[in-house]
Amino acid sequence: MERVLIDRLSGIFPSAKPPFPYLIGSFRRSVDESRRVLSMNDLFVFPKIESAIKQAKRLLVSYCRIHVGNLDMFAVGKPTTSELLDLIFHVSALPDHKDFSSSPDVGQYYFLEASIRRPADRLSSFTTIKTVTNILYNGLGEVILSFLKNIDTKEKVLDYLAAMIAKNSARSHMQVDPLSCANTGLFVNLSTIMLRLSRPFLDSNTTKRDKIDPKYVFFNHRLDLRSFICECFVMTARVLNLGLMKALSDFKHIAQELAVFEDLSSFKAMREQGATPQHI
Repeated sequence: MERVLIDRLSGIFPSAKPPFPYLIGSFRRSVDESRRVLSMNDLFVFPKIESAIKQAKRLLVSYCRIHVGNLDMFAVGKPTTSELLDLIFHVSALPDHKDFSSSPDVGQYYFLEASIRRPADRLSSFTTIKTVTNILYNGLGEVILSFLKNIDTKEKVLDYLAAMIAKNSARSHMQVDPLSCANTGLFVNLSTIMLRLSRPFLDSNTTKRDKIDPKYVFFNHRLDLRSFICECFVMTARVLNLGLMKALSDFKHIAQELAVFEDLSSFKAMREQGATPQHI
């Protein structure tokens, strides 16, 4: 399997995708296949296919790390750092605007006719999404660390994050234009990765917290790389405001609207039941 993957990444094929989009697309297909095999009844074939898919996932994540750490390794199509980051951060199970939604839609795929499905089936869908999402976060974290450890890409990653925050400041508003701002899935991914990057200096027992400069928020430019801890901390706070906190706020708003709708539906049903005898 690995030999085939290396040949595909190293070869020159007409109309072939560049290495990184190919790896991301292949990982998505492997996730789709892992869902399909769950319905197999052949106890002899199932474990073999499941094992092959797991091996494929590990190889794809591994070669993503190898590729971002050495963009010259595979000659076909050399993407920029920003293009790579856009690709990996846009992978998400969260619903997106209809013009940008993934195919197949994760919600439609897992929760089609959810109201008539067994609770155990719905729970299984949630568990699968959670498992795959954690795999995604682990892969994203490893890719970003590879970038940050590379002297040629570290500055570009920080510039990308700063630009992403600046260009999407409108996400903090009550109403967000989905055509002019990045989607929630991207910023929730960013929130998770930034929290992981900040973990070493958020420990109450570490002295690294002293390197966080509260005056940073008054600066109009990025700090130099010697202040990475301070810069990472403040970027994390901003990303959380635009990503995870915004997503939770939107979820709360949707839950409130749903509760109102359910109350109205119940009230309508009660009125209809009460009015029925009058028509007999």
